[in-house]
Amino acid sequence: MLRHAVGLSSGAERASHTSSVHTAARLHHRTLRPQRHPGRQLHIIDTCQLLGQSRAFKYERASLDSLALAVQQCTAKAAARLQLYRWVLFNYLLGNGDNHLKNLSFHISHESIQLAPAYDLLCTAIYDTQAFSSRPSWPRAPLALSLGEATRFDQVSRVTLLQAGQTLGLTPASAQRELNRMLTRLATQADHLLAEIEAGYPACIAASPEPQQAALHQAGELRLLHAIRHVVLADTLGRVQE
Repeated sequence: MLRHAVGLSSGAERASHTSSVHTAARLHHRTLRPQRHPGRQLHIIDTCQLLGQSRAFKYERASLDSLALAVQQCTAKAAARLQLYRWVLFNYLLGNGDNHLKNLSFHISHESIQLAPAYDLLCTAIYDTQAFSSRPSWPRAPLALSLGEATRFDQVSRVTLLQAGQTLGLTPASAQRELNRMLTRLATQADHLLAEIEAGYPACIAASPEPQQAALHQAGELRLLHAIRHVVLADTLGRVQE
């Protein structure tokens, strides 16, 4: 998956190719059972809970300042700020306009507070484009998590993302290194993933009890995936290149 390729940690997942849930359907459980502690449950809370905020503020308080406060609650702060920065970058570049504070969680134990694996990493912006909307707003679509003064996708620049890293506590050099790494890997890995999915379609269609319906389904999904890659991702990547 794309998030693994760019260094973003994630939990157990099951992929289901459907045109309505495009890149993958992610199943995330609020309680995980790590294998190294058989039978032990690991408690998870979201960012609103971590910061003592009502769930009603999951959008209103979604900002870099809130993420910086969350870092201060973590035991391993350096690791948390790095993963959070990658999470911010990935969500922007992929066009996820729903990365609010309840879509980011933390493992809580007597010993530590740690950032939990990422989940709900979807391209919502595709439904704001001309390809799928009769009233397109892309790239003026709103950000769920404001990035400094930017509240829309089209207001984000390379400087915006570099400053975001510094707000989270990264050095300018670290923020630049992570951004360049993400930009280099994401485009290449997206192309590889798209080619892999497309190559698997004939076998899926042949194995289907209703091959004609399967072919129509796969055609719809392929249209969606190409639009994500060549409209949303191409746009966001272009805005923040050096």
